[in-house]
Amino acid sequence: MIFFILQLFIFRNSFSLDKNLKVSIGQLPFYAIDDKHGIFIDFVNAIDKVMGTKTTIIVQPYARSIHDVETGAVDYHLPIVINDVTPKKYNIAKKAFLFNVPIVIYYNSSKKPYINIDNIAILAEQKKIEVQTLLAYENFFKFPITYFTCLECALKKLQTGRIDAIIFTQFIANKVLKEPKNKKEYSKIKSNLYSYKTISMILSKDKLKSKELDNYLAEGINKLKKSGEFYTIFPKEHREFEAL
Repeated sequence: MIFFILQLFIFRNSFSLDKNLKVSIGQLPFYAIDDKHGIFIDFVNAIDKVMGTKTTIIVQPYARSIHDVETGAVDYHLPIVINDVTPKKYNIAKKAFLFNVPIVIYYNSSKKPYINIDNIAILAEQKKIEVQTLLAYENFFKFPITYFTCLECALKKLQTGRIDAIIFTQFIANKVLKEPKNKKEYSKIKSNLYSYKTISMILSKDKLKSKELDNYLAEGINKLKKSGEFYTIFPKEHREFEAL
């Protein structure tokens, strides 16, 4: 009995978070379709289950989602890709991260030169190609790059040669490109690895709350990994490069 009370005391002092949390998720095909459907929604619900919390999920356009965590409207945002030019103003989780994800260059194989890690920055600097990425990520690169807000629209532009390359996370783009009904429509699109980057979360700017959130999310992720559920939600296609 004394041991149980001691454990309860430790738990309560480890996490003084309100059990009712709020997360904003950037809307993405397959992964965040709406507040009830998508792989990231499954992930948040799984964290709730193992941690005994209740999280309100908001799915909205990516830039607005980041804005809401920055202004304190939600407790955390996901996902965020971390690289060497990720804006320092973002309060990135220090302990809680998901995995290292392949960031991929998608290019039109009917146009030469083929675009890869060795020439993309040079060609973009010389304004010989137009490269696009998701809105809110365009400032993460050290060479000229524009943005899109609709992945399928950008892929159609790439297929028809209206743009030259897209840089995006593999686990989202490949889901669209590998759909049987889409293979013919996107037949010219091929891929090269750009780099591996860490997928994490942006936390509340409140220092005490963010520390508690970081510990809470890290513990939840560890529990899911130990049970194997994490790898059911995020199988290897999320973590290993697969060339098209």
